[in-house]
Amino acid sequence: MVEGEEGPPKTEGSRRDIKMLPPVVEALRDQRKATLGKSDYVFLNRYERPVTPGPLGKHAWKKVLKKIGITYRALMQKRHTFATLMLDGFATPGWVVKMMGHTSLKMIYEHYYSYIKNYQSEDGQKFMGRVYNPIMKEPEKTTPNLPHQEKKEISSMPNSL
Repeated sequence: MVEGEEGPPKTEGSRRDIKMLPPVVEALRDQRKATLGKSDYVFLNRYERPVTPGPLGKHAWKKVLKKIGITYRALMQKRHTFATLMLDGFATPGWVVKMMGHTSLKMIYEHYYSYIKNYQSEDGQKFMGRVYNPIMKEPEKTTPNLPHQEKKEISSMPNSL
């Protein structure tokens, strides 16, 4: 819905399935309970009509930001916040691209990369902890699964074998 008019998404790439994160699913289910049977839409205004971005941004959004002490920013900028938080939390850029509906990684690197603190301080430790170190660990020396007497005999053998 754009400016009160329903229609297809603006680009073919905008038609996509999005795997919602658990908090989003929970919030939508809670909201749906409040509007079930009143409309086909999940978000309704006080007149039980679909919420549209214009009035939502003009009235509720500005008030909420002011109340919590955040400088005003357009409602649509929440998308950018989402992308930055996901990337900063080590989500893969390809997953973020898919969630955002972008067609390439170019948008990620041009618009979000400089805001991601974890990427600015990345020094290879994540790779070392997850990939390199587990591969480089020596296998533990184990004694074959033998009866107790045979283990004793093996452990007393000279190391030159």
